[in-house]
Amino acid sequence: MLCAILAVFSGQSFAEELPQVDIPEVKVVGNAPSSNWRLQPSAKDYLRDGEVLTTNDLKTKRAVSLGQTVEQVSGVQNNAYGPNTGAPQIRSLSGSRVYVSENGLGISDAASVSPDLPLMVNPFMAEKITVLKSSAAVLYGGNAIGGAVDVDTGVIATELPEKDLNGKVEVSGGYNTPRVAAFKLNGKVGNVAWHLSGADTHANDYRIPGDSKPAACYDHANIYSSRLMWACQVTPDITETLNKGYYRYVAKDIPAFIEQWKRYNDGSEPDESELYKLNKPSWGDWVENPLYDGSPNFRNKVINAMKDDMPVEKGRLKNSHLSNQNFAFGLSHIGERSYAGVSVSRFLSKSGIAGFGYYNFAESGHHHGETHKAPAREYASVRAQQTRWQAEAMYRPLTPWIENIKFQAAYTQNPTSEYLGDTKMQTLDSKTFQSRLEFNHKAGSWLKGTLGADWKQRSTESSGINGKRTGNYAYLPDTDSKEYGIFALENFKWKNWNASLGWRHGEVRHSVDIGDYKPGRNSSTVKGLEERGRLKYSLNHYHAGLGVDLFDFLKLGARYSRSQRAPEVNELYAGGDHYALMASESHWGVDVLRPETAGTWEVNGEIGWKDGRFRASWYKTQFKDYTFLVDAAHDGGQRLPTKYWRSGDTQLHGVELEVNQWFDLNKYGTLEARLFGDFVHNRADLDDERNSTLGNGDRVRNNGYYMPNMPVSRYGAGLTWNKGNWQLGTSLTRYRPAKHTGHMAANYKEPVLGGYTMWDMYMSHTTKHGKSTAEWFLDARNLANRTARPQNSMLKYIAPLPGRSVRAGVRLTF
Repeated sequence: MLCAILAVFSGQSFAEELPQVDIPEVKVVGNAPSSNWRLQPSAKDYLRDGEVLTTNDLKTKRAVSLGQTVEQVSGVQNNAYGPNTGAPQIRSLSGSRVYVSENGLGISDAASVSPDLPLMVNPFMAEKITVLKSSAAVLYGGNAIGGAVDVDTGVIATELPEKDLNGKVEVSGGYNTPRVAAFKLNGKVGNVAWHLSGADTHANDYRIPGDSKPAACYDHANIYSSRLMWACQVTPDITETLNKGYYRYVAKDIPAFIEQWKRYNDGSEPDESELYKLNKPSWGDWVENPLYDGSPNFRNKVINAMKDDMPVEKGRLKNSHLSNQNFAFGLSHIGERSYAGVSVSRFLSKSGIAGFGYYNFAESGHHHGETHKAPAREYASVRAQQTRWQAEAMYRPLTPWIENIKFQAAYTQNPTSEYLGDTKMQTLDSKTFQSRLEFNHKAGSWLKGTLGADWKQRSTESSGINGKRTGNYAYLPDTDSKEYGIFALENFKWKNWNASLGWRHGEVRHSVDIGDYKPGRNSSTVKGLEERGRLKYSLNHYHAGLGVDLFDFLKLGARYSRSQRAPEVNELYAGGDHYALMASESHWGVDVLRPETAGTWEVNGEIGWKDGRFRASWYKTQFKDYTFLVDAAHDGGQRLPTKYWRSGDTQLHGVELEVNQWFDLNKYGTLEARLFGDFVHNRADLDDERNSTLGNGDRVRNNGYYMPNMPVSRYGAGLTWNKGNWQLGTSLTRYRPAKHTGHMAANYKEPVLGGYTMWDMYMSHTTKHGKSTAEWFLDARNLANRTARPQNSMLKYIAPLPGRSVRAGVRLTF
């Protein structure tokens, strides 16, 4: 640039002094690699969808769970299972409908089957998080039918670092917040780059404002809602007395009646009910009861108290402790036109399920024929671990139309166990191998796209109490799943127009190894499992998008996707008590679930002006054969309702709005303001008779017209100020009371637990020490100390979000 400027001015100054010389034209042809050829377009670029949280964004958003970390993205909420476990819920979809990956390959298998199990990725290690808010199934398959979230930890280097050694260290702790110690080291030796990182996170039981349970749990009017009482983990203490006003007749001479009774019954006293009769007996001497008042009930119930099944403490959330440790190491060889690397990581997690306890049948002798004693309730907890090996390679050939060829593979072993006290109650041990190959290509400036294939195999071993595999304790048999897909996604650009077309074909196969497994009660027999023991699903996905840039300030876009998802193994084969779902989980008879098919339309727009922008999105999805758990409206035993996996057509639609404005305050720094709002509705399609017929579980009657445990509408505002080495940010997010709720049981609606406002604040100051920097920060959450019960949380009746917390710490960079 400098040389060009000097050349221009030199030519103007000395043009008259120097003679003109004609230089012959020389054409140079070559394929020199671009300096950023490794930074091929991401899934966000290909799909023209989503948000990217950079390292700077994550400073103010990191939390112990991935769901908490990304919950401020418009359209995304935290599907919390207590304060320590949370998964992203995108436009009301989560679990096996949202693809969660680390460095491009999936991690979410066990957590999608059981929501109490953690996603084995540490947000404190993330360099970047990408959130795709619409279907990404054309790239990743059916488990991305509702979107995708990728966590980039940088464990496999793609280029050599500038220095032989650099790194980051963070130490933090404080009031009502986890204690975190984390480090990252990056270095190089010749053409080899290496990475080493680790983190240790601990939290004691969290403090909360007020009681851990809402008033609805103790309302005497709710004693006949068994589902609510079980979800609240309370038991009514009831005294019953004889209602004498119910009976028309009474014994004329009560003392004589008692003596006569004792003579004929070996001296035993008669029950008081023997002295009163509704109809006059043909024997004895009876008179009309002067207390008769036509009461409909023969007993009077007096509710003395609503007793908590597990101990509670005002101002503290019992059993909400956490202990996480993770470690990662990576090596990469960096070439001029390629790189290749491998990594290994280890993740350990122990956490309590906040407020939740259950009967320990192992200790009572109920599971192996010992002398039975009353089973005691004990707190539930989760212990999980993961070992993951990953390899990645990329090559840029000497071909102008191929950007690069990329290969990834990973092997993951993820044993997870649920405990009651010190007794191992249920275990899922999954082993997954997956690989992915991409050909990223381009043609001039008008075409850029990717072609590829991926393959995955997963085996899952399941066991119950101390390894037993009977259905009352192990809710799944051993399963094996295989999946492959081939895909293409092309982006076209012409003038101010852009378009995208995508296609994917895949196949999913599930098989069962029954062995000595025995399904629980209310489930199909072993023969029923054998009949569905090998299933194959052929899936097709399509994507089309069109966009235009108008007047340099307006962008408009529309897209349509047609995606399919095969049922997961729990939806097909579950047959036992699943404490995390608070249900006796089962499949419906011998019916085999069909794949879900989702057709999604989305329209979005963006208006940009000087230092500001406004973005809006509207979307609507029509699901065919949407899979869900429906309450069977009867007790599965041991205070667990029976729930069956069924399918029915479902509609969801929503709107997302966001405004950003940046202000230059000159010597006072810069200020960014943000406003946002979103809502989503997820409801049954009444044109599908399966949603309203009793023979199919009567979804509308038992689950409601709207799905239960859905996110609520919300809106919020935020300010971020920067000046020199100072940063100050604050945000307010209002979660409105639920307007549309589902049912907990037949015609019994979910209680509305009220809205709440979350006020967060972040402040930091950076100082330099030679070649190193230190960022001193203060991160405060829920500053107003509000009671917050997310409507989409399964533990909302026993585990509110933590109260006011303040975390202080320092980040050292060298």
